[in-house]
Amino acid sequence: MAKEPFLVTLWKISRIAPLICAILLLLNVGGLILLNSYLLPRLEQQENLLLERQGYARGEVQGSDPAAQQRLANQLDQFYQLLPTEDTWPFLVVELPALAASHGLSISRIDYRPTEFGPRPLLRYGLSFAVTGSYDQVKRFIHEVENAARLFVLESMTLKGESAVDDRVSVQMQLATFFRMDKT
Repeated sequence: MAKEPFLVTLWKISRIAPLICAILLLLNVGGLILLNSYLLPRLEQQENLLLERQGYARGEVQGSDPAAQQRLANQLDQFYQLLPTEDTWPFLVVELPALAASHGLSISRIDYRPTEFGPRPLLRYGLSFAVTGSYDQVKRFIHEVENAARLFVLESMTLKGESAVDDRVSVQMQLATFFRMDKT
């Protein structure tokens, strides 16, 4: 007696099992074709787009439209021209205490830390000082600093209550401002 092939034996035992295997095989092959012809190229396209956008975010605008690069350079030049020159920094020494005084506050000491900053010649002044007054006075002072004509970056601020009886608070602030360094 000769042995029957495996598939013939399987077909005689159950006609549904080979059909299910065939359908699963076709689905597997179809999924592989879909993956290779559509999904992987689309994924690669999305990865390239992500890498390009990350490059823009880091300031690496290589390979982009030259007109867009020129617009960005023009906007950067315009911003740079809006910054005050470094020879105006003494006005800052007067400006900040005057701003505090206009709200009934006083700044007894300001620590200045100048450093050169960025690829363009910018001078960054880090400012550290404390003011004490009523909560409302301090709140209005902070609002004025945020809306001042001079560019101030509020880097950190610590607010402490001074008295449980009245609303006096103390604020330790660290600001930064920038000046254009015109090399002549």
